[in-house]
Amino acid sequence: MTRPTPEDPAQRGAVVDVSVEYLETQGERPQAMAYAFSASGRLLASERIDEKGNARLLLPATEEATAARILVGPPTDQKEVKAAELKRRGALEKRVRVDLKQGAVSAAFQLHPDIYLCWTLGIC
Repeated sequence: MTRPTPEDPAQRGAVVDVSVEYLETQGERPQAMAYAFSASGRLLASERIDEKGNARLLLPATEEATAARILVGPPTDQKEVKAAELKRRGALEKRVRVDLKQGAVSAAFQLHPDIYLCWTLGIC
């Protein structure tokens, strides 16, 4: 017998709501991704930032509260995404504490053209 999927995403894992404010944008916004990594560097989740500057990351459920590294950076076509490589390419990082008992966590970022031009031009 298959268990029904819970309607509330928080029942399946910890939720991190990512918001991005693009500063001084002229023309099209760059493509950006939100990534969640464990403290040990394992990729937990990734999601494309939508046109409104938002993404929702669903992290695996854990019994205890834990730290997570949230990065906003360029999309990558690599099979294994590494936090160090994203940081080298200019990704921004915030550390958050995730706990199923406390509900969704927010991580807000501001992207300046100096950062995302580095992504698109590949000069980092």
